[in-house]
Amino acid sequence: MAPPSSDPFASGREPTDDHALTAAHPDDPAVIDTFVVWLHDKARNLGVELRIHAHDGEAQGRAVVFLPDGRILSGGPDPAPILRSDAPETAHVRYHCIEPFRRWAYQLRDFPLTTSSDAEHATGDVSHGATVRVSLDVEATTVAPIWLQGSLLPEAAEAMKGPAGLWIAGRLTAGMSRSAFRYDQAISATGTIVVDRTAHEFNAHGLRGHVRGVRILEGFKAHTWIGAVFPESGRAVGLQCHMRHGASGGYAFSEAYVWDGETVHPNRIIYAPPVNRDDPRADFVVEVACDSLGLTRLTGRDDRTVWTSMGLGGLGELGSRPMGAAAAAAGALGLRPDAARVMSQSLASFECDGEPGYGMCERSG
Repeated sequence: MAPPSSDPFASGREPTDDHALTAAHPDDPAVIDTFVVWLHDKARNLGVELRIHAHDGEAQGRAVVFLPDGRILSGGPDPAPILRSDAPETAHVRYHCIEPFRRWAYQLRDFPLTTSSDAEHATGDVSHGATVRVSLDVEATTVAPIWLQGSLLPEAAEAMKGPAGLWIAGRLTAGMSRSAFRYDQAISATGTIVVDRTAHEFNAHGLRGHVRGVRILEGFKAHTWIGAVFPESGRAVGLQCHMRHGASGGYAFSEAYVWDGETVHPNRIIYAPPVNRDDPRADFVVEVACDSLGLTRLTGRDDRTVWTSMGLGGLGELGSRPMGAAAAAAGALGLRPDAARVMSQSLASFECDGEPGYGMCERSG
């Protein structure tokens, strides 16, 4: 095993933990290695969600692109073998680790994506229209240390040992292991998106995530996942919670952090907004608290949303398949009024103490 990185942004992980597996996980063949990046350019009403899912040395690339005119473009899976651990790529999607835990580059190369829209997702009538070719070239700089989920609070660490750890995919089938993990990291990025030869400058904020573990979603019915960057001050806020089932109230997993520009403060969640199908564009409130900072209160709003409608089993119906864009592909896209459960995956904007922030918000239930 390589020695831990001396970089404080690595939070004690090895530099190779920021790379992809090029073969099956040596301790558990069910492990899926997932990379995701969410980037939101609020000023230009533009954003992307890019993913690479790796299993047994094979990558699957996926992309969602939100355009200023209200179009939502999506595509995948795009399969290819992983040849370089620091640069997992497919024919159309490329990740490149320039410096572990510090700098990453992301590319789309003439990716044919199908067209839907904000209106179609809001009404549950997603038609997958014309194919559009998209290229993207951005470089991201991390603005906070990684948040290794389950590492900040004792109750979160304990919850990772049970079913919630499999929902989060932060463990192996047999239990906890240092070789399995889930972390988020706040980022800022600049670059260009080209859609059918029309170039859009891109100056965005959001998060990158790396999940290496076994995901089994049976019993998983409701969650909230948020990442926000406040570029004026350099602050960042993140949370992950999964609602408890079979009991009244509470969370099966709950953890949050606040980065104040110098220190990661472990926080407990006071209030996390549930999915809102009745008024999806309504403002929501986020409250987290810790002894060192007291109460941190954010207001937020989902600006652009991809919806997935599901049955009573919710995300648990998807078994061990990866979440995110892959879950959307397996479910019924769009907010259908008769759906037993739904998931919203959004570019989101935030405000904290009068300062604007940008990032993502994913909710289900």
